[in-house]
This record gives sequence, C-alpha cells and structure tokens, in this order.
Amino acid sequence: MSASLLVAGAAVLAVLLVALGLALGLWWGERGRRIDAQTREIYGQPRARPARIIEQPMSPEQRAESVGYDPATIERGVESILAEAKKQGRRMSVDDARAQALAMLHPDAQLEGMLL
Repeated sequence: MSASLLVAGAAVLAVLLVALGLALGLWWGERGRRIDAQTREIYGQPRARPARIIEQPMSPEQRAESVGYDPATIERGVESILAEAKKQGRRMSVDDARAQALAMLHPDAQLEGMLL
C-alpha cells in the first residue's frame, strides 16, 4: 500500500512540476514580450532599415540645365532645323523645331508640349 501511495505522490508531484514549468514559461515569455513592446514604443523598431531619400526623376528642362545646355545652344538648333525644313520645302513651327532640338539633346525624354 505504501508503494502505491509513493507512486501516486510522485505522479502528482510530476504533474505539479510540469504545470509549474508551463506557468513559469508563460510568465517569462510574457515578461519578454512586455519589455520588447516598451522598448519599441520608446525607440521604434530595432532592426528597421534606415529611411532613404528617394530622388524624383529629373525633367528634361532640369537635365538640360544640369548638363549645361544654355538657351543659345537650343536656339541654334532651332534655327538649323527650321533652315533644313525650309530647304526641303516643309513648313514647321518654332515650337516643333524646339521640341526636335531638345529631343536631339535628350533622346530619351518625353517632349510633348515642352518649351524652354
């Protein structure tokens, strides 16, 4: 009889130790979560990538200014294009000639309606 009582006591003790271990684990995990939440509230996310400055793409006018094309260069191109059109017997507006001159300087630019 004492042997069965000893086995039952050991089983109860084992169950209590397991329950105590689970409760301690839950407490420790909640403590860590709370400390982490307080740290993030004060300092932000610890492993976040730093913010970057995103540059806007330059417009054709800004590119022309940054490369150093002055208005005289563009006007010479306009005059040359108008002279070539006149030789070929075509009529061309100054705005169209300016757009073509700018397209020669910046072939990748979208030049619809752009005037300097």
